[in-house]
Amino acid sequence: MLSLISLDSLAQVYKLVDEDGNITYTDQPGSTTDTGTLEKLVPLNQIPTLLVPTGNKALAEIADGETERFAGYSSALIVSPENDSIIPHSQISIIIQLSLSPQLRAGHRVQFWFDGAPQGQPVAATAYQIDNIERGSHSLSARVFNTQGQLLISTASVEVHVKRHFARK
Repeated sequence: MLSLISLDSLAQVYKLVDEDGNITYTDQPGSTTDTGTLEKLVPLNQIPTLLVPTGNKALAEIADGETERFAGYSSALIVSPENDSIIPHSQISIIIQLSLSPQLRAGHRVQFWFDGAPQGQPVAATAYQIDNIERGSHSLSARVFNTQGQLLISTASVEVHVKRHFARK
């Protein structure tokens, strides 16, 4: 039984403060140390636990890419490029980045729009690159669809201004 107890859980943590006030935590005692224990820290990037569904209904939901718990997206906005951005002459493509809350669900697709026209096929990603953009002002937007092709949410348009050199007559 004693061999099952981890020795790490019994270890002491020492706090060392030097003459400049810098704090160091160690497992070795120093001449002037405070003995204490460290609290368990929560991870910064939490990944939600995947639940294993049971029953035929749950399998049908996975096939459709939908679950009963999904209440819809609360927000969708284009975070890059920013509205009224100026695209310099040296940049020949734009990467549109979409922010969704909650994140894009499995089976849902994003259709990106450029000057009122859809770009390619809907994709299962929140970023899309558009190449060879002409000089002038352009509008960008995005729409999110579920597995049945129903519109779930759309963004407001973002205007960008592409600057290019041109020859004067």
